[in-house]
Amino acid sequence: MSKDEHQHEPCKGGHRHDISCREISEFLLAYVERDLDGEVHQEFERHLQKCPPCGHYLDSYRDTVELVRTCGKLELDKREHQRPPEDLIQAILTAKQREDGGGAGGADDSDA
Repeated sequence: MSKDEHQHEPCKGGHRHDISCREISEFLLAYVERDLDGEVHQEFERHLQKCPPCGHYLDSYRDTVELVRTCGKLELDKREHQRPPEDLIQAILTAKQREDGGGAGGADDSDA
């Protein structure tokens, strides 16, 4: 079923009672994040009740958003628990010691 088949025409007086499938796709993120105003939210839900393809689209959209959030969180967690390679740590310490004058705490000793 194409989006064109689900375009809703204005009723008498020029007001629409439903939003179109295209509008559903444009406002999915706002709907999922509960950022739609009351009447728009209600129209959105009325459309979803009447249009199974949009309901399925919403379900897959939610799944995708959740998957992206989960993957991003896992990647952040992985980085937080990952220790830098030992040779990198040693290289940084060696460079720091050279910068400080060759000895451990060399900069602190000259201040005394």
